Amino acid sequence: MKRKQKIYRRLPGNMFTQQRRFLEYSMHSLWLGADHVLDVRSRRFTEQYKRFYLKDIQALVISRTAGRRNKNLLLAASWACIFIATAYPYWIWKSPNMKPFFLFLGFEAALLLAFLVSILLNTFLGPTCKCRLYTAVQAEELPCLGRIRTARKAIAILKPLIESAQASLTETKEEIDVLPDQPVLVQASAHALPQDAPAERERETRHEDGQVHILLYGWLLLSAFSDFIEIFHKSISKNFLDMLLFLGLILVLIFAFRRQSHSDLPRSVKSITWLTLAVAVCSFFFGSIYGFIYMIQNMEAPPRSPLEFQLEGSIYDGYCIATGVAQSLLAVVGLILIFRHKMRNRVARYATAAVTATDKGL
Repeated sequence: MKRKQKIYRRLPGNMFTQQRRFLEYSMHSLWLGADHVLDVRSRRFTEQYKRFYLKDIQALVISRTAGRRNKNLLLAASWACIFIATAYPYWIWKSPNMKPFFLFLGFEAALLLAFLVSILLNTFLGPTCKCRLYTAVQAEELPCLGRIRTARKAIAILKPLIESAQASLTETKEEIDVLPDQPVLVQASAHALPQDAPAERERETRHEDGQVHILLYGWLLLSAFSDFIEIFHKSISKNFLDMLLFLGLILVLIFAFRRQSHSDLPRSVKSITWLTLAVAVCSFFFGSIYGFIYMIQNMEAPPRSPLEFQLEGSIYDGYCIATGVAQSLLAVVGLILIFRHKMRNRVARYATAAVTATDKGL
């Protein structure tokens, strides 16, 4: 029996996107036909089809977005919220039996592993983007090409076919590279986009005064002071205060990342924010591992609550000193850079005002 020949070939890319209604998603996919591209959008029991003929495609535009970073931050914040929600009932439960505590640690380790795998998978998939297909009469977004790597694969397949259909594709000598927030134009015909086509615009750099970063560096100094105090004074209230300081630091970090995105803050200030996140993550993992080992080695008289564990030893004191010094250095350097940034902006405003006043006087 003769095998039936396939009419359509599936192009790279497949994505679930959320609709306006809560928990309502649709699946997008692209299919290549003999002389056209078919956009299929499935939602529950319905499917929508849009056909784009190869001879009518004028351009494919790829613009890089911050979706990958936002997803990673959302996953990290979700894990922190789940950790707090599951840890609080145990912390207020007074019991000399430590078996529930080890079950809690196992649950948190499995949960952390799942979130880490999700973050790594989201990172390895590559930067996110928006891909739009332009014809003479419309501009259609293609959600299934949501990653730059996938979009490039699809364009590599479509480009020779569009060239063959239009027989007028201009060869570009320079290799196209995707820069952050800079659109990439892959033209499929000798003429560029029409002047009235809604081409992608670069996201403007906005001014940021750095108030959130000043709060971040002040919080770092407070955390560093708490680390130094930990060497000489240990108590349940001190452990609870350290937990609140760490959670507050994570929240301020999230706001700082949000404020410095697409801002005119110096690159050094943005680097300080990333270094602060690295120090916080390393401090959390080292403290958790050391605390777990310390609790296993000192199980003769188990406390009634994990907050009553008083970690001691030269290694722990060295950890407190190293963390405090690192946080202090980051805070001091960050404050200096922020105040220099504010001073430069103030001088620039005064210079602009002076030039404006001179022009008016003339």
